[in-house]
Amino acid sequence: ETRTIDVATSLTLGSLRYGGSGSSSTENLTYTIATGDTLIVTGTFTHQSDNANLETNTANGGTIEVQGNVVVGAGASGGSTTVKFNATTNQTYTSTGGRLPTVEINKTAGTVSAAVGTTDLAVSGFTLTAGTFTAPSTTFDSTAFTLATGTSFSAPPTHIVGGNFTINSG
Repeated sequence: ETRTIDVATSLTLGSLRYGGSGSSSTENLTYTIATGDTLIVTGTFTHQSDNANLETNTANGGTIEVQGNVVVGAGASGGSTTVKFNATTNQTYTSTGGRLPTVEINKTAGTVSAAVGTTDLAVSGFTLTAGTFTAPSTTFDSTAFTLATGTSFSAPPTHIVGGNFTINSG
């Protein structure tokens, strides 16, 4: 099942949860944000299965700008949406399984780091445009990886890149 989100360029929300509908039948959900649209989340963005019947939960299209924190759990299966951390305060991510869609860090101040207890993180793609990102303590799994000049990335013991690894020089 595909759920389409189409807003007038942008929409600001207190929090956003991509989860299941509580259906008693097996579900595979795709949330699709219309091209060029941005959801601005001032609180927490959660991407996970909310019930045992939700097998996959994919986030495609558009951008989710997160000003709070991010939670990813089992059933989250990545996607093409860009989840952008861009608040000027410190932000955290919590992972209990699953895969976030493409993640971009674009911060003028503050850091993005793992919440207490988070040891692994999987993302569909990763771009560090500006700011500081601290990977989880055990495994950071990304299918594509880009670092811009002047950024700071603290790596874990295991970093899995399934595609391109790019470091911009300047």
